[in-house]
Amino acid sequence: MTLTKAVPIQNAAPVPLDGRRADMAKVVANVDGSPRVGVLGPASGLLTALATMNVAVAAAEFVTSKGKADGVSIFTNDGTVNVPIAAAPASNSRITVIWVKHNDDTTGDGDALPTFGTTDGTAAATPTKPAIPTGALELGTLRVYAGTSAANGGSNVLTETYQMTAMRGGVVPFRTLAELTAWTSATSGQVAYVIGGNLYEWTGSAWAMQTFAEAAGSVTFGSSGGANYLDVAVSFPAGRFTQPPLVLVGTQANTSGSTLSAAAVNVTTGGFTARMAFAGGWISTYTIPWHAVQMTPTSAAG
Repeated sequence: MTLTKAVPIQNAAPVPLDGRRADMAKVVANVDGSPRVGVLGPASGLLTALATMNVAVAAAEFVTSKGKADGVSIFTNDGTVNVPIAAAPASNSRITVIWVKHNDDTTGDGDALPTFGTTDGTAAATPTKPAIPTGALELGTLRVYAGTSAANGGSNVLTETYQMTAMRGGVVPFRTLAELTAWTSATSGQVAYVIGGNLYEWTGSAWAMQTFAEAAGSVTFGSSGGANYLDVAVSFPAGRFTQPPLVLVGTQANTSGSTLSAAAVNVTTGGFTARMAFAGGWISTYTIPWHAVQMTPTSAAG
């Protein structure tokens, strides 16, 4: 094993590989230390099929790699680029993969420039996706049908397939839960989230969903004054919930051993009414705990 030279130290005479390995230390890693390559930019809207044989790629930031030993290349696209698509096949359909790659002429590439590219699969009734060059990051696929003359023409289908990444210690976004659960090489404790959904943490063997929002406290009931029940208003912390949460309220035994029942009623995003009931009422003061939970952004349960 060898220490890499720090790029800012001039007299250490670092080489580009030292820089790529240093950059790799800044990116989310898999459990084996390899970098999680991907897009640092948007979760959707990166690709657009045009009315010509082109797919437009919007501005974004990319992390690519030829492998752990080679570090990573971090580079950007600061404006829309139209990527040419080959003419449609004569029959059936094919899958074209749109990708981005940073070439390196010291590791076998023809130049040292960043580039967008495409790889065409073989046309067939049920086409398969082709392999792309080593070090390239897949951005999406376009299924191109015979007889079409535009990327968005006929039955052609553009699908964004790029994975996303983040800087070390960051939260990695995913479009769907299925995409998240397919990532089984994360480091223990890595946090990710499904766009529009919940946060998840990798336990080392599974993705555990984190609760969207919670609140807890206690509520005090004085004497019921002979009434069979008593209501007390409880407020949640402002802005904590986006949906009325599930609220659990404790129970209380009186001095004779009978149980005074308690419940949460009229639950809203702002609070609830705590209700204690006992036939014939009570004269003592009781304090009971409560716990409110909203599991997902759109549902209390989950």
